[in-house]
Parts: sequence; structure tokens; C-alpha cells
Amino acid sequence: MGLSLAASAAILFSASVIAFSALFGAVSEFQSEIGMAEAGLANQHLDNSMISLALEGVDVGNHTILVRNSGTSTIDLRGLDVLVNGTLANGNALWKDVDGDNTTQLAFPQELITIHMDIELEGAAVKVVTRNGYSVAGRA
Repeated sequence: MGLSLAASAAILFSASVIAFSALFGAVSEFQSEIGMAEAGLANQHLDNSMISLALEGVDVGNHTILVRNSGTSTIDLRGLDVLVNGTLANGNALWKDVDGDNTTQLAFPQELITIHMDIELEGAAVKVVTRNGYSVAGRA
């Protein structure tokens, strides 16, 4: 009777050690993922604090929207969305250039972004939004 009691205690002890190690591994991985998500969110908040746009104007005759990168961060033109009268108009943007150069996709601080549209902008409400949500709006 003593051997069966000792064997069952050993089995229960080893099972509890295995269960604890599995639980510890899962909690440790979860905590690591939370830490990485918080670091990513902190980086996104830092990026948002350095982004600033200024609507320089809307040229109705040339169908262009002029936006200046007035922040201290570089803006990727592929991440810009254009809304005209509240409707997403990315398909109507023919091309975007930075200080007259249409071969670049990056706008450095204080550079002028020109968005060439193929729709009428007369009296339209326009809004330009960056990939992380910063926006500037105005009326033509």
C-alpha cells in the first residue's frame, strides 16, 4: 500500500510540474506580446506628435491640392488619403509630387506636396489624411 501511495504522489507531482510549466510559458509569451504592443503604440504616438500638415491652397484651375509638410517627420506619399466632399478620392489622384519632383515618395519637413486630381475642385471641401490619422482640411 505504501508503494502505490508514493507512486500516485509522484505522478501527481510530475503532472502539476508539467501543467505549471505550460501555464508559465503561455503567460510569459502573453506578457512579452503586451510589452511589444505597448512599445509599438509609444512609437506611433511619437510619430503622431512630429507630424504636421498645412493646407497651402487648392488650385481650382490646375486641379491640384497643395499641402506643406510643416512637421519634423518625413511623410510617405503612398500613405496619404484624399477626401473630396467627404468621399475618398484616391482613385482620382493622378499623381503626387514633392517640390516638383514626381519620382520621390517621401516628403521631408517643409517640403510642398502637390496632389494632381482629375476631378473638379471648385467649391469642394478637401481633406488630406496621413497613414496614422493626422489630417488637414479646407475648402477650394
